[in-house]
Amino acid sequence: MQTDYPLESIEHVIDGVAGTPVLFLHGWGGNTNTMNSLSQPISSHRKTVSLSMPGFGSSPDPSEEWGSWDYVEAIHQWLNLNGFKKIDIVSHSFGGRVAIGLAHRYPNSVNKMVLIGSAGLVLPRSSRVWVKLLIARTINLFGNLVRGEFNEKLQARKSKLGSADWIAASPIMRRILGRVIREELSFEMREIKAQTLLLWGINDTAVPVKLGKRMNQLIQHSKFTILPNAGHYPFLDAPGKTLTEVWDWLELPSVW
Repeated sequence: MQTDYPLESIEHVIDGVAGTPVLFLHGWGGNTNTMNSLSQPISSHRKTVSLSMPGFGSSPDPSEEWGSWDYVEAIHQWLNLNGFKKIDIVSHSFGGRVAIGLAHRYPNSVNKMVLIGSAGLVLPRSSRVWVKLLIARTINLFGNLVRGEFNEKLQARKSKLGSADWIAASPIMRRILGRVIREELSFEMREIKAQTLLLWGINDTAVPVKLGKRMNQLIQHSKFTILPNAGHYPFLDAPGKTLTEVWDWLELPSVW
């Protein structure tokens, strides 16, 4: 990874005082506040650490095109820098990629994991995505042949073809997004030793339930739970149920 990333500039919130720290890793476009519905209640019993990963929140963008493993190394180095040697992890979507990488590469550092709507398996492209790719490539072809206002209109049309995450991202983060979504972590999942809870909203269209079931088959010590009436953000759609599942998995004291 790029070794000159300013680790001290990673935005973070540390709360609570006791027990094995719980690290919260947000999804794409998230920040330290994304999983407050989980981190704040848990902080009453455990130390919690919420990060804005590089390129999100107020954490600076990487200066190079990072992949998932660069994020793994950056977070691992940040944890060491701040004295966190053994952690539990609660992660969502893109954050799940990083959690999987940490659990695989540094198994002695990760105790338990929760993967919520986690990325890590490559999604097959739908016909709609293929059409968008064809249009984008056609625009690139014509853009090389024309100049001026017409080319500007073509490029503006192309910029609207991307996902909301891609459209909102800076140029370097767009390249990073394009890279990480193509990275397959199935091999690493097979070697994970951490006890892992897989939580999926039944209506998740960003990372379909079938991918969660596949992860359950790949990760040895895992439990797969589907949350009704929830989509890709079950901690927002069904916060009480999501918190209960995470609370029980982390073996926190019964309070209700």
